[in-house]
Amino acid sequence: MDHSKDLTVLPQSYCTLCHKILPERLLFGLSLDGPYGAKYDPWEVDILGFFNMCADSCLPPQIYMFKGWFDVIWTQNEDTVAPVRTVGGRRLSFSNHASLMCETVDLSQPLFFAHRLCWKVVRQQHGHIPNITLYKLAQQTHPIFSSLDLIIEQLQRAAIFPQLAKSTNESTDGFAHLLSRAGALLPLEVQQEVLQYINSDLTFSLMTALHTTASFLNLLNHAPSPSKMIVKLHPTASQDTGWLCGTTIEMFAHEYLHRIHMAQYDNTGDRLGLSIPVHMDAVSGVRFVLGTYGLRAIRILYRDGSVSPWLGNPTKGSYGTVYGTDLGCLRILQDDLKVIRVGFGDIEYMRSMAVPDQALWDIDPELIKDNELRITQFLQLPNQVLYYPKWRFCHYLPLTDSGVYATGLTVYCHASGITGIKAHGEMNRTIGSCYGNPMYFHLQPGERIILVALGYDLEEYRDQASSAPHLLIKTNHRRSSFFGPSSILGSEDTLWQYITPSTTASLTGLFMDPLTQGRYSQLMSIGASVQTDPKLSNPLTFGLNLTINNARTLPNRYDKPFFSAALLVSVRKLQARKTSGWFRGLCVYYEDGETVETLGWWDPSDASSIVDVYDSSVHGPLDALTFVFDDSDGPADSMGFAIRNIIVGYKPRQPYGAFAWRRAECLNDFLEPWDGQRTEMVFPDTQDGQFVTVMRS
Repeated sequence: MDHSKDLTVLPQSYCTLCHKILPERLLFGLSLDGPYGAKYDPWEVDILGFFNMCADSCLPPQIYMFKGWFDVIWTQNEDTVAPVRTVGGRRLSFSNHASLMCETVDLSQPLFFAHRLCWKVVRQQHGHIPNITLYKLAQQTHPIFSSLDLIIEQLQRAAIFPQLAKSTNESTDGFAHLLSRAGALLPLEVQQEVLQYINSDLTFSLMTALHTTASFLNLLNHAPSPSKMIVKLHPTASQDTGWLCGTTIEMFAHEYLHRIHMAQYDNTGDRLGLSIPVHMDAVSGVRFVLGTYGLRAIRILYRDGSVSPWLGNPTKGSYGTVYGTDLGCLRILQDDLKVIRVGFGDIEYMRSMAVPDQALWDIDPELIKDNELRITQFLQLPNQVLYYPKWRFCHYLPLTDSGVYATGLTVYCHASGITGIKAHGEMNRTIGSCYGNPMYFHLQPGERIILVALGYDLEEYRDQASSAPHLLIKTNHRRSSFFGPSSILGSEDTLWQYITPSTTASLTGLFMDPLTQGRYSQLMSIGASVQTDPKLSNPLTFGLNLTINNARTLPNRYDKPFFSAALLVSVRKLQARKTSGWFRGLCVYYEDGETVETLGWWDPSDASSIVDVYDSSVHGPLDALTFVFDDSDGPADSMGFAIRNIIVGYKPRQPYGAFAWRRAECLNDFLEPWDGQRTEMVFPDTQDGQFVTVMRS
């Protein structure tokens, strides 16, 4: 049976042989100038495309050579290469049978690329290996995660080629010595091309391609169809104690499990052998670590809460758990090279239209044991993990460390959504890309987050590629903060979705699905780990007091300002965030020693940008602040000018006790006195459950 259709059918953006990421404009341009001014060497865009090569494809197998952004195209048979035509770099259209440069591609099968030089070196070294074999190698080294540039394990080249890495760090003579040692592997004309790119990655790519094929080709089944199979793990003759044994394979500088079997003896004395003892009658499940290409390690879970040692290397991977009491029902999904998945009973591994409700974690799931996990589903169907159709890849942000709660959150904001969250405390962990402007919320001693909601602009909800939700939180101290444009608050066009089931629960962590990030790295799917707090026996209302001054309207050009406000009474200390000569934010410390408020953009972990403005022990009581704008002719609260200085002193025109600070994306600040007027917002009491998925750890 051909299982190739469970691979993603879109073109893969890496070289099949060396796994180097291909230039971003591969399919869209004709120049060696990449996006954002990037420059590429000619060898990086001199590539081949492999398609229609699966056994059940209804179309003939093809290989095309794309020379310099497709401005010259070559087609290739088994032994010859000949020019075909010059075209204008047309884009692929992704239908079931699409046109690729005026030829037909069966896009029910995957399409792979390889650098021409990598392909040439491999064929020279391995005696013109059939292209269908290289295509099969591409299938079995296909990354399990759909976003290679996000999840790929960077090649630890020093681990693969320590002498190569050492030589390339030396002089040109050292590099020449390296080539003399590699001369038996590299054809003469390729050596000449390598010499032209001493400072590039070409040598590493070629050597990696040779290493890859030398390691894997002898393991590939020579049958035309991919040899993916499910193997039932049989227990040993003794039903009490046995040995779970395995062998490993190195793939791109990381070890993976190659085969797993049960035995009555310990085989650690065998070459490359691994073994762990197993108590057959006490099993409750299996925990595994999933790497980029397959399983890296597994361990047995027992009913009493104990665990076995790891079989394999559990580092640098994602954790998952499957439950079952009988190892005789444990099934192994594997191909020629590695173990892909373990499970009890039937294993469903083809694509599914169901929303994933099981999690693959970037940390050990013991940290979230017994917590309720809920995640919003902004996208109709998230990107699925290959061979794991009902599983979701999750990055976890714990808010507690050894029983100590986080001291604050920094949320990185963009006009079209949030891009990352950082929890401050002992760990200072982050999730997301943390691209954009930071907004900080300080948590007082004993303060816990009890409500998490997401706000969507219904007009932008339809454009899921560029728009994402904005985050709102509320604490058990009845404090709240919204990390998004203030125009969303109070708007009839805003849809609110709650992640937390009620305000009787304490938030113990946040998590996100990195495979669903938007066009601007926004977090499209945000989840929460919650635990019922017995101290919160009386549910709080969902009302939110927002300190918004309605007496003044903003100019039309401030369509999406971020709003923050703070009292300037009983102030102990003021600090400002200053970057590129501009004041971006203000942090207010109060005399009670616990309360901290921020205005504008603030990130306490960016110590180099923080400057002191006021200290009550030095300046005395704070009775006024003067904000100096870039345009000296403008009024003190003028909009559209950068703040160049903040001065303690001078009496304000009116005796306001606070300032409101609005910051618009791509625009400068808008400051105004705040009169303390409050706007009451009451959210609906019900939650539309179709947007929230309850996860299993």
